[in-house]
Amino acid sequence: MVNRGGFFKPEREGNLYINCVQAIYYKNIYNKSYQLLTKPIFSYQRISMNYLIVSDIYGLTPALSKLSQAISSNLVIVDPYNNKIQAIESEQDSYNNFIQQCGHDKYTDKLLECFESLKVPTTCIAFSAGASAAWRAQLLTGNTHLKKLIGFYPSQIRNYLALDANVPCEFIFPESESHFNVDQVIKALSTKASVKCYKTNFLHGFMNEYSTNFNAQGLVEYSSYIKQSSR
Repeated sequence: MVNRGGFFKPEREGNLYINCVQAIYYKNIYNKSYQLLTKPIFSYQRISMNYLIVSDIYGLTPALSKLSQAISSNLVIVDPYNNKIQAIESEQDSYNNFIQQCGHDKYTDKLLECFESLKVPTTCIAFSAGASAAWRAQLLTGNTHLKKLIGFYPSQIRNYLALDANVPCEFIFPESESHFNVDQVIKALSTKASVKCYKTNFLHGFMNEYSTNFNAQGLVEYSSYIKQSSR
């Protein structure tokens, strides 16, 4: 029941519309399975959603889809590549691909557009480059439907410590980062109103099955954390 060509009108659950992304998940009311709809949506249609999932440099992957399904059926996934599946290569090659096709500034602009389009109370859950972009974009939006940001290992946030939180923000940092001192960044962010930081025993990318730092225990633990924290 995946429509890859014509217009698809979802039934009952999963009325997820947003004019800034091209993928939605809907719940099949017959077999309770989840499918991916890749029909682009550009019109100003209503949004019925509760979660905005923002990918890392790898974009939309089966692993991210699986994690998203475990969180909620009412969600939209945003990625740097307009939902075009990217080849899974080395982390450096994937990062180079991200910089070439999108980059940090354009990703921030994309998220700002998404935040501005929200019509219902929404929690943003973001990873890596997506979390850093969400931190930048949340300050720029005046849309009160954005209720919370949960960001995992936002390494680029070190370059934007002067920003403040416009909404409650929670950041989950890895045990260490090769390019900066995690404790110093946490210390700087923790002085800000509405910002909470947590340091894990896992490494950058532990939630992503395609990362060399993937940790199955960390995925289970923080998948549960997301569901509890975003209620």
